Amino acid sequence: MSTLELKGGIYDLISTVNDESVLRQLHEMVQDVLEQNMDKTDFWDELTEDQQKAIDEAVEESYDEKNQIPHEEIVKKYQAWLKP
Repeated sequence: MSTLELKGGIYDLISTVNDESVLRQLHEMVQDVLEQNMDKTDFWDELTEDQQKAIDEAVEESYDEKNQIPHEEIVKKYQAWLKP
């Protein structure tokens, strides 16, 4: 099972819980585990070389003004999603 599949499975399980006290306990447990492993795990190391290269290229391309889209244009394009 891939990392993405594991994350999705965990999300699916948690999304079925409606009891706030259980959610608080889960939140505390997950936070404790993450804090204990924070020093040991770097998401970058979990990526393939191709994924790392693609991210590096995307970051580099983002500095070129021709690849930038004004904020107002993005807001206009996705206005329906932004309405409460």
